[in-house]
Amino acid sequence: MSEQRICRVFPRLCMGGAENAIIQLLEQVGDTHMVVTHIDGLRAAEAKRLADRYTLLSRPRFTSLLDAMREAQIVHIHTINDHLLIPLAAQLSGAAVLLQTVHNHFSAQYCHFVEHSILVGDELMDVIVTPERSSVIPEGIPGPVVLPPIEPCCAPSSDRPLTLVEIRRADKAMRWTLAQLLSSGELDDLDVHCQVLGFEAESDDPRLQYMGEVANPYPLLAAADFLVTGTEMESFGRTVYEAMAWGTLPVAPPIDAFTRVFSTEQVCFVDAANARAAARQLRAHIERYCQDPAEYMLRRESNHRFVTERFGVSRMAGHTEDLYRVLTDSPEHQRRSFSPTDIAGGDIELFGAIVDDLLESTSPQLLGRIAELSGPMQGIIHWLLVDSGKARPDLRVAMLETARAHLGDRFILNLRLGEVLAEAGRFSDAVPALERARLAFPDNVTPVQALAEAWLQLGRRDQAAAIVRQGAQSNPSSAFLSSLADGLQSAQC
Repeated sequence: MSEQRICRVFPRLCMGGAENAIIQLLEQVGDTHMVVTHIDGLRAAEAKRLADRYTLLSRPRFTSLLDAMREAQIVHIHTINDHLLIPLAAQLSGAAVLLQTVHNHFSAQYCHFVEHSILVGDELMDVIVTPERSSVIPEGIPGPVVLPPIEPCCAPSSDRPLTLVEIRRADKAMRWTLAQLLSSGELDDLDVHCQVLGFEAESDDPRLQYMGEVANPYPLLAAADFLVTGTEMESFGRTVYEAMAWGTLPVAPPIDAFTRVFSTEQVCFVDAANARAAARQLRAHIERYCQDPAEYMLRRESNHRFVTERFGVSRMAGHTEDLYRVLTDSPEHQRRSFSPTDIAGGDIELFGAIVDDLLESTSPQLLGRIAELSGPMQGIIHWLLVDSGKARPDLRVAMLETARAHLGDRFILNLRLGEVLAEAGRFSDAVPALERARLAFPDNVTPVQALAEAWLQLGRRDQAAAIVRQGAQSNPSSAFLSSLADGLQSAQC
């Protein structure tokens, strides 16, 4: 079977920003094996067409995933959660380069297993625990070179209704919805046609057309006058970017994801908390542009230029390919807690079955066979029991000590042991383990923070301040460590 340079991995190909980025990279960056670990969703057909090779894993997943990664030079994980199956297989594969793209606000776990993180938004640099090994590459927003022609609905020659589009996901909280705005009665005298994408019918209002999941929403956006989104949970503002790229004027609440990027001219902000007041504000925006169709057309063009000049798909793909080259040429940047030698000579099929059983089952059935594995494999399983939350709290320290006995001094084992000891109030015992983790990967903020907290619990503010200063020097991009260093310095004074 042929090998590909890149193994691109994601849990599910449904709908969302991560899926959009994956499809764009498959279009722009070739020689790729696309591996989906769990769900073959709406975007799978495109991925199958674009990838050089496509695999949907079935249980048991681990060994098949490991084999796919072993064949690649670069393993690129698209991160949305902390399922340990993917990063563990990546480390054990021995691939030359391990990196991730972080598509949402997340916990730090995957940062401990990859050499580099791509962040889709600047704001993630403030929370990433490996800022010196991270790059901001904004998501690519597809858009036409020239906007499709549209006649403003309020133009004297127009006889079409005002078209409003809403893009929703069932898992995202809404401040208000398009259905609620219509039901307020504030828009009853307007001739409107409304399309709701990504959501099933929740209203029998004839003005609402529920489209369900739509793989390609762009023609609908291009034909709409306004995108109306009342979301409370938008991480990076992609929905608004997409609307602007296709000339649709966005209407949205002034949440951080929008206000930190867009002006009040670019986005029609609606700050009302209830649907009736929000509908009045939406009406005011509509009437403003209806009174001046020329201003509406200028805003469409201006918004389109803003997005396409900054967030083009080819720009994103080019920056990603450049990063691949840098990492491939710099093997000294590798950060590994596990390696292929840890599973060499052992029963890989049984090991993979136990890993699958442990991570995929609420009541694992194969743990009784751990003794059949090689010592290093047993060590990994003991660590995995702790890291996955499956270990009994009173056994966690013993399990991590067993893992260290089998595997030796490893970053992730020392970090977890120190954290578990600190949680138990054993701060003096936690300090040596956390110090070993800090020295192993000095460009990781997590052990610095944990070690400083342990010293503070022991009443050693001087030691905590010294550790944080050293950490800030190794991680100059960490706003968190800089702030913590300043706070400890002020307290000492």
